[in-house]
Amino acid sequence: MPVTDPLSRDHLVLRRGQILLAVVLASIAPMIVADLVGAGPAPSAAPLLHLAGIGFGVSALWLSRRPAIVRRAVPFTLTVIAMLCVARVVVGAAYGEALTTALFCLVLALAVGATMPWGLAAQSAAAGLCGAAIVANAALVDGGLAAVPLQSAGAVVVALVASLVLSAELRRQGRVLEAENQRRRAAEARLAQLNAALEERVAARTAELESVIENTTDAIWSVDRTGRVNVINRIARNRLGIHLGAAFTPDSPFRDESARVWEVVRGLYDRAFAGEAVQVELAVEAPDGVRHAQVALHPVRAGDRVVGATVFSRDISQRKRDEQLHRQHQAELAHVQRLGTMGEMAAGLAHEINQPLGAIANFAQGAVRRLRAETVTPAALLPVIEQIAAEALRGGEIIRRLREQMR
Repeated sequence: MPVTDPLSRDHLVLRRGQILLAVVLASIAPMIVADLVGAGPAPSAAPLLHLAGIGFGVSALWLSRRPAIVRRAVPFTLTVIAMLCVARVVVGAAYGEALTTALFCLVLALAVGATMPWGLAAQSAAAGLCGAAIVANAALVDGGLAAVPLQSAGAVVVALVASLVLSAELRRQGRVLEAENQRRRAAEARLAQLNAALEERVAARTAELESVIENTTDAIWSVDRTGRVNVINRIARNRLGIHLGAAFTPDSPFRDESARVWEVVRGLYDRAFAGEAVQVELAVEAPDGVRHAQVALHPVRAGDRVVGATVFSRDISQRKRDEQLHRQHQAELAHVQRLGTMGEMAAGLAHEINQPLGAIANFAQGAVRRLRAETVTPAALLPVIEQIAAEALRGGEIIRRLREQMR
């Protein structure tokens, strides 16, 4: 979160102030141990000072957890620093030395300058408090300010100025981080908009595809390598229910529903699982008769591995019935055409045969009449008999040609 945001900055300042109080409380323990073992001269009020320091630290930690303090983190932390400086001056004056106070205050100023994201104004106040504590402690011990070496005073000033520089640098880095976070948030917002738009487009496209798949007249479903159905449309459910003789449940593989159906599709699935695109026509026994389907199977790949198959099935039973009816009509038409042809041939045959037969009859009748009248000699009948024979041969030739034509 950007450190310049008031809420986040206050939380960060307060959190680091709590760490500072915990460190100060921990530093009291070595002082108590040193007084107990007699490591140095200790004033009679030392136990009271230690108890006061512990009480102040615990109270400040407790207060820092109050909601009202969170909204006033910077004033509260400056107040804690001021109280720490005052307490350190009192302890330093009681022990009659100023070096520890100077070190404590300088470390405190540098620590808050390097960690507190509160800006140059608050850091200037903290550095001022630490500097005032160092001066006050030096004035209260033997020798006063006059006993402080010039080099030490210069080092103190440099350290306090360094804390201001650290605070300014921390503030600059905070602004850089804030700008970067703003750019990142803007990019994330734009990305979120693009993702939302993409999700809407995907959802719309998915709904469109689902509508197309659900309302198509072809049966469509997909299976995994166990034969379990993953996706199935309404037409497929209805048709598979007809083949199974009961409502189809896509939660179970075909082989759990109907061994007959599984035997039909198992070989096709195996070919698709092997990576082959399969297209066949099937005739399946159903309660309402034999139904014909044109089935196409395509492998579903995940990388180089086939993980399932999609199946497209078109019911061509009506087309098969239409084709059968068309073939019957064609056969009937051919039969009628053959009958017509035979009729024409019979008429032609009768016409052709009638001529020689009529001639034969005429010649025979003429010969009979002349023989009855006894007005003809056998020699005179010979040409007539030859004509009868010629006409008979002509009739036989006509029949032979017709037989060849029939073949």
